[in-house]
Amino acid sequence: MKIEKKDEFLIGLKDLFILIYIMYFHYIYNNESKKLRVLEYPSNRIFYISQHKIMTKKYNHNYALPKKYSLLAKEKYQMTKKELDDYYKRQLIQFSQDFQKFNDELKYNGFLRIDYTKYYCDSLAITSTFKRLCPKVGLLKPVDMSEYAWINNCNRGGLVYFNDNEKNSVKQCYGYDFQKFYPFCMTKVKIPLCSGEPQILEQLPEKKLHFGYYRLYVRCENEKIKRVFSFSTNNIYTNYSLHHLRFLQKETSLKIEFGLIQDGKPNAYLYRDEDLISGQDLFGNWYEKLTTIEDRLKTKDRLKTKNLLLKHLMSRLWGCLISSNKRYLKGDEFAKENIPMSHVLKHTCHGDPFDPKETFTVLSDPSNVFKHGGVGRLGNFLIEYCRCYIGTFIAKRCLDSIIKIQTDGFVTTERVKYNKKQGYYHLLKFDMKYYGKFKIGKGINDFEKIISS
Repeated sequence: MKIEKKDEFLIGLKDLFILIYIMYFHYIYNNESKKLRVLEYPSNRIFYISQHKIMTKKYNHNYALPKKYSLLAKEKYQMTKKELDDYYKRQLIQFSQDFQKFNDELKYNGFLRIDYTKYYCDSLAITSTFKRLCPKVGLLKPVDMSEYAWINNCNRGGLVYFNDNEKNSVKQCYGYDFQKFYPFCMTKVKIPLCSGEPQILEQLPEKKLHFGYYRLYVRCENEKIKRVFSFSTNNIYTNYSLHHLRFLQKETSLKIEFGLIQDGKPNAYLYRDEDLISGQDLFGNWYEKLTTIEDRLKTKDRLKTKNLLLKHLMSRLWGCLISSNKRYLKGDEFAKENIPMSHVLKHTCHGDPFDPKETFTVLSDPSNVFKHGGVGRLGNFLIEYCRCYIGTFIAKRCLDSIIKIQTDGFVTTERVKYNKKQGYYHLLKFDMKYYGKFKIGKGINDFEKIISS
């Protein structure tokens, strides 16, 4: 607890210095004394001055800010310093106006009042809204270090692929995107309420798979396997991936081999069926309420501008829930506290590990690994569930025509036929950004549209 209070004090002190900087920033633009109002969240360093609507330029544009408000690269656009400063000011003014508009829509939607500005930081706005709507989250017990070892060794990335054979080519492309895919799938997965037990299995069950983690070897010489399956460097997979492997082995010609690793160590970490809660029970009310607000905002004048704060509340929740209790130490601080290496999540080591220049990322509380408790177990099961669902869709319909896959979207060289009434396909939308003839470059985002004259 002392560590947590110290961290809170340091965070508050840091924000105080930032606030002083903002006041100085305000003084530069206007010498008269004006009322300064901190409207946005300190975690992303977005601040708003009410009368002049001028904000600092330190913000994370990947989340709350739309891309059109991101800072221009001076080298790319060949702008003078004055032109660049004027552009910054115009964009920040526009963003502050949009932010206020989005927030007012959340406050006065007539269904559920959400005031984004009353929260100390971005993640608090997201998680507090969730906890207000989903009281059952209190049923989940904390994650201990034994369980976390299995969680941490899973592949936590989405399904990402780029077809190297298409480099420097020109192709007719068709893009598709699963909208609100992760928030929707949060209502479909199961989540353990408490810790499971490590086990040594002699063989995999033929029919029903127990819920949990498995240590597997997976072999496939066909390069197309990467279009439908993501490998784990530590050979740990959830039951969702194992079920997906069985489907690929049976329904495709990829010739996959897999099985349990037998080396005398536990090759499974399993949960009892009675210790599972459905995603619908945990997240259903939250998803229903936010999608209802979204539907109410879909009026004629809102067709082109989505409420980005509402989208932010939905799309970022799962990432906030799986964040761990961690702190950062220098090498000499790490040595003084005598912290076991099993509590180290990450560290840089260029020589002497106890050198002050080295940095260690360690768990603050090994008895409660995740910031928001046991709901942190969601991460691996959600990611693999989504990854396998998209992998199954591609394996059935467009395995040979894939150019790229990026988490919940993909691009093919042929139109994909599917029934919107089947499965979750009602979430799949045509992505106009990748419709037409494109010159494909060297990377996953290197697509240049060819406009015919």
